Amino acid sequence: MLFVEWGLIGRLGLTLAVLAVAVFVVRRRWTGRPALQALPRSLSWPVAIFAALFVALNLLAAGCQTSTRPVYSPDGKLAARIRAADEGWLGEWSEVELFAAHGLVSSVIYKGPWEAVDASSLHWTSSSYLEIYFQGYALYCGHAFGIGVHCIPRPETE
Repeated sequence: MLFVEWGLIGRLGLTLAVLAVAVFVVRRRWTGRPALQALPRSLSWPVAIFAALFVALNLLAAGCQTSTRPVYSPDGKLAARIRAADEGWLGEWSEVELFAAHGLVSSVIYKGPWEAVDASSLHWTSSSYLEIYFQGYALYCGHAFGIGVHCIPRPETE
């Protein structure tokens, strides 16, 4: 299974398209009544600025998040990946995402504190069952795509 980060590509692609349309509207030579010429230009500047800020914030926020390599199911149709974020005063968290359809469809199956899971924490026991070993506590442990998920706490080590 080829794994692609479609969510980021979609967000950035849509935002760049909105930015391109806004720049096109600003730069276009309008003919006709002056009142109708001012309306598209006055609306497109705020849209262009908002789109540019959205692109910048997506790129900056990507630096606060880390992801592991995907761990594929034995049949190769599904993949699980750990994503951790340290967003400063907004909080720190780790989550395990389950991906299907080459990454087009995803679902969070575990959420917990930062660094509660690592790459060695994911174990596929079969193509339909995943075990997640975590440190500390689990905020959420769920199922997706007909896959059984078992969240198992690790003993505390000091």
